[in-house]
Amino acid sequence: MSCVSRFFTTFSTTGGGSAIGSAMIVGVCLGGLNALPAHAQSDKYIQWENWGELIPGDDGCTPQYATATHAAMSEIAARNAECGLIGFLVDHLLIPNELDTECRGPGGNTRSLLEWIRYGSIMEDDTFPTLRPFRHFYDPTRDRGLTDDVPFVYTSSLLWAYNDSGNDWDWVAAREYYYQYLTDSSARDREYACARLFRSIGHVAHLIEDKAQPQHTRDDAHGPFEGAPYEEYIGDLYGTAAEIDAMLGNLVEWNGATRRYSVSHRIPTFNVLPALDRNEEARHLTRWFKAFWDTEQYQGQRPFGGFSNTMGMAEFSNFYFVTDDTMFTGDERVSMPQGYTAEIPRVGQNDMHYFAYPTLGSLYTVDYPANLSLVSLGRVGEGVGSDRNVWFDDFGLYIPNYCTERTYEWDDDTGHARGRIGFFGTRHDPNNWDAHAEVLLPRGIAYVSGMFDYFFRGRVDVRVSWDDQQSAFVLDITNRSGQTLRNGTWELYEDDDNHSRHRVRRADFGSYSGSLGDGQTFQATFQRSSNNARPLTLVFRGGIGEEQGSAIAARAFVATN
Repeated sequence: MSCVSRFFTTFSTTGGGSAIGSAMIVGVCLGGLNALPAHAQSDKYIQWENWGELIPGDDGCTPQYATATHAAMSEIAARNAECGLIGFLVDHLLIPNELDTECRGPGGNTRSLLEWIRYGSIMEDDTFPTLRPFRHFYDPTRDRGLTDDVPFVYTSSLLWAYNDSGNDWDWVAAREYYYQYLTDSSARDREYACARLFRSIGHVAHLIEDKAQPQHTRDDAHGPFEGAPYEEYIGDLYGTAAEIDAMLGNLVEWNGATRRYSVSHRIPTFNVLPALDRNEEARHLTRWFKAFWDTEQYQGQRPFGGFSNTMGMAEFSNFYFVTDDTMFTGDERVSMPQGYTAEIPRVGQNDMHYFAYPTLGSLYTVDYPANLSLVSLGRVGEGVGSDRNVWFDDFGLYIPNYCTERTYEWDDDTGHARGRIGFFGTRHDPNNWDAHAEVLLPRGIAYVSGMFDYFFRGRVDVRVSWDDQQSAFVLDITNRSGQTLRNGTWELYEDDDNHSRHRVRRADFGSYSGSLGDGQTFQATFQRSSNNARPLTLVFRGGIGEEQGSAIAARAFVATN
């Protein structure tokens, strides 16, 4: 982000088009003509005057989520009643205390499984030595990572989350930790692997949550030195799971009669899946995983007819929200009251900060108090109400208080009133930031819940019986993964009295044909080396649906004769 921004505005009458004036404003980050009080510094705003002038400005402040908010979002996602994670831990892995189960990490720290998820979600913002935050961006209109204020294009968060050689906590690494947790001989090593597994999915959760922060989807760099009042506000109000839960409890779905927040707490189901480019194919991404980011329904095209199916989280925040450096950069002109048309300085379509949507045409603004003869910027032909906020309504999403018109002043030199539309807010004037949080936080949480389900989707049912004729156990294995199990290997493990885990050598999975559709069953046999009552662990490692090689299905069960 540049610390000095210059904007030139020319405005003309609607009919004749002749220039009637021009203006230049120079704004300096955190100071100068456009500086706001520290408690109210915000993202880019648009200044307007009642003769029809629009002047974009930049105060250099940017929003991002605090690590406490990330941890809280991940916690709620894991405990979401619609998420199957807890049931999987109890029923399939025989972990009765589910997310409260404690395990020790390699560094000696003992945390519950939930705390390891929270810890990973926090540590994904660790800066050194890998500069992780630079890899937290994904622009769905260009399918790339951060390019703003950096010397080269950074790896996108999509690739960073799934499979990157520099990331020890990505999806592929989590798969390996999962396998180690299920199969390592040493109880200590299994415990370490368990900690790494749940920390890893916390890291991936953070990267999805960042897609619910629009700067990460609109190539808008931000950092600690630029100030982040929105982050501080969200961190103050929504830094714990209890605080977010309280907010979620007050939200109401769109009901068709009363215009309320159009939010979604639902785990996404993707009916439209994106294509994979060569780089994504080389890293063995699946279309389902990419869909949490981007379904490619919206790729920056204009006009756009709206989403016909569930969109990716990055698509949602990119399409519906603006940020300080990308505020209505796709607009060229907007009709103003009193017969004027304002020219809006804009960037070229090849600029990193050009985005076709959202548009000013989807904003509604309203008048200031009657004692100030100010005009309103709004959609042509639409009336205005009595509220003093700007709201957004487009393609089925309604956001009251999308921006706020809380700042206005009288210019004695010109005799005109000047107002601002932008991301203003404080704890005492929270309308805009609350409106964003109430739409983005619950959707981000739902997508993380969906990711947890997708990671642990490898599920099988088992029925154990004893065959006297074979002097062996018979195991009926039914695929409950929702997708076909392909290729791969089946393994069976048992623990001895010292808690060391060993592979059952006399296990026969020969009737597995190399493919097991959802709901299909095949039969295996095995003989135990001991008759203790400790559970056995069945592990499939191979392909599940599109995911190749390292996907895992698992089931722990008890077998005694």
